Amino acid sequence: MSSLTQGRETTLEEMLALREERAARQRQMLAESGCASLVCLSLNMAGPVKRHFLADALFEEGRRQTADVLTALGAVLDERVTDRPAGQTAFFAVDQPAELVKVRMTALEDQGGASRLWDIDVLRPDGTKVSRGDVGQEGRRCFLCTQPAALCARSRAHSVEELEAYTNRLLLDWYLARQAGRIGAAAQRALLYEVSVTPKPGLVDRNNSGAHRDMDFFTFLDSICALGGYFRACARWGLTHPETPARQVLAELQTLGMCAEGEMYRATGGVNTHKGAIFSLGILCAAAGMLAAAGQAPSDDALGALAGEIAAPALGGLGAGAETAGQAAFRAHGLTGARGEAASGFRREREELTTLRALLAEGRSLNDALALVLLRLIARAEDTNIVKRRGRERLDQVHREAEELLAGEGPSWEDLLRLDESFIREGLSPGGCADLLAVVCFFFFWEEQEKAGA
Repeated sequence: MSSLTQGRETTLEEMLALREERAARQRQMLAESGCASLVCLSLNMAGPVKRHFLADALFEEGRRQTADVLTALGAVLDERVTDRPAGQTAFFAVDQPAELVKVRMTALEDQGGASRLWDIDVLRPDGTKVSRGDVGQEGRRCFLCTQPAALCARSRAHSVEELEAYTNRLLLDWYLARQAGRIGAAAQRALLYEVSVTPKPGLVDRNNSGAHRDMDFFTFLDSICALGGYFRACARWGLTHPETPARQVLAELQTLGMCAEGEMYRATGGVNTHKGAIFSLGILCAAAGMLAAAGQAPSDDALGALAGEIAAPALGGLGAGAETAGQAAFRAHGLTGARGEAASGFRREREELTTLRALLAEGRSLNDALALVLLRLIARAEDTNIVKRRGRERLDQVHREAEELLAGEGPSWEDLLRLDESFIREGLSPGGCADLLAVVCFFFFWEEQEKAGA
């Protein structure tokens, strides 16, 4: 993680040039916009290094939050950003009184944690700054003690090294919480979309409970809510252990997975709604965290490759230990099920991710596109849940039935409803494919939000 706070030292000349440029830009925007106030956002970075990965990420977060607040006030006349080696600056010309805007900006600065590094000045039309005291707010306190920040700065009460170390800790803590939250949210969103896709043959959806008698749509919602902490924990583990050899990661995640299963059973009254997803999405969350810790650009290929390395040891457990449905299918038919899908780097699911994007590009709704992706998974995946309920021969028949529906122009809505009714009558539930659909959704949402910087 330390590489995320590494950068070159800023020269005195660059600092002075930045200061002059900011003052000139402030004068220009005040003169040209006729605004009631001007907001200027920058970072208060201790030490000689002013720009690195985390500093830029925190600046962008501050710019977004500032823009959101000012936009909600209906106040933004103009927004500009300057990007220099000594730092970034965002300027907002605002059509609201400077004192009112200052109150809103101090609330942003005082959120706690890394927001303390945001330095948000508010200027009146005559160029004078609105102080915290002008709006009845207490002045900012020193990072390292309870004294006023201005007093400590003047007396140089703390060394640059102390301030820089504290600043970097704030940035790292912020980044860990932010990334773990984003990755965990992508996993929860994937499960919410998976259960919401309708119709899903034999599975719980918004129409019915499929071939199940012990769960419904709301059972799944309860389970998904209970698993949020687990997904964030897996992501945080990956973020804080990026150099762990991939083949050792699964053993480290197992305890988290056991706790997650307990949370699931408590939320559902003992019903297994997401055991497969706990395995697959837990691995993906940890892998996404490891990639984020390295500052690596989002890529479903990179995520899949790392997840496959992490999952590979799970194949060794198919021939040993307590008998599970997956182990029984492996011993009887050589099917590797969810473990094999994960160990392959979710190759099939990444292929279906391409299918999903193509269907959306054609103008299909996300629900309909995901319903077709599910049918493709039912046609090709080794769903050990089907084998457990109806045997290997029935799995082969299900593959053929699904392929027939996919042939030609593909299935109609009525075809999917008829297949759903057929599976329900037979008590057939392709639950393994539902978990794989959630994996496709995770890849889709993770890369989407990473590229958007959401």
